[in-house]
Amino acid sequence: MASNTINVGIDLGTVNSSLAVWHGGDAKVVQNKAGSMITPSAVWADRRCNIRVGEEAKKRALGNDPDNAWVEFKLLLGLGDDARKNFVRCETSMAPEEASAEILKSLKTDYQTSSGNELRAAVITVPAAFENAATAATGRAAKLAGLEHSPLLLEPVAASLAYGLQSQAENVYWLVYDFGGGTFDAAVMRVRDGFIDVVSHEGNNHLGGKLIDWDIVTDRLVPSLTGQFNLPDFRRGSERWAQALGRLKYEAERAKIEVARTRNEYEIWIEGLCQDDDGKDVDVEYIL
Repeated sequence: MASNTINVGIDLGTVNSSLAVWHGGDAKVVQNKAGSMITPSAVWADRRCNIRVGEEAKKRALGNDPDNAWVEFKLLLGLGDDARKNFVRCETSMAPEEASAEILKSLKTDYQTSSGNELRAAVITVPAAFENAATAATGRAAKLAGLEHSPLLLEPVAASLAYGLQSQAENVYWLVYDFGGGTFDAAVMRVRDGFIDVVSHEGNNHLGGKLIDWDIVTDRLVPSLTGQFNLPDFRRGSERWAQALGRLKYEAERAKIEVARTRNEYEIWIEGLCQDDDGKDVDVEYIL
């Protein structure tokens, strides 16, 4: 059964993506095949050159297979062929909008599995500071994913509308901000006579939760490890230690989420992260 009604919204995020359905006056997030409400915005080409999406792809990109996996490509939308990612194993490459299309396809499949309906149209949110080229590339990604109609909505505006539909407030102003994985957006909204208007909006495309993850790595984990092991040039940007630092970033995000969720300390434990220049196995043991 096909539906052309746009009651589906997609947050195509820098770090994670999600799809929700509006039904009966409420929005319900559709779980993916792993049972999670969020899908990591990551792609990976496996040994058969099939494109995989989600948590496994993210682990590969930040762990043991960065040459064949990709994350955070949303921030490259609009740069076209200048931002293509080469997948070494398959001797092929992918543009940011093509990778984004794979995320959208995965979310579409989750929706179709959940509802039994074909998804042809969905509203997709974009950062407030996205330039025309990046916005156009998002539209192309939607077409590549098989979405025939995909209106684009600014992320803070989407948040305002979602809240406004449930609010009884009248003649008020709201400051709505969206601190995402890779972008920060803010908007001033006015509610008046039952209408919601955007007064002003702005954003920063290079400010988000992933920077907190990297701060944990560079300001906490790296100094701890270099104080214990012989790790010359052990820093972000070093090709030699890229795999080890990617894994630290992955574990730092997990730790950040747990500390924020529980308000308790969390132990980061990684056995055999790498070997130092003395041939010693580097085990990570750190209380965040």
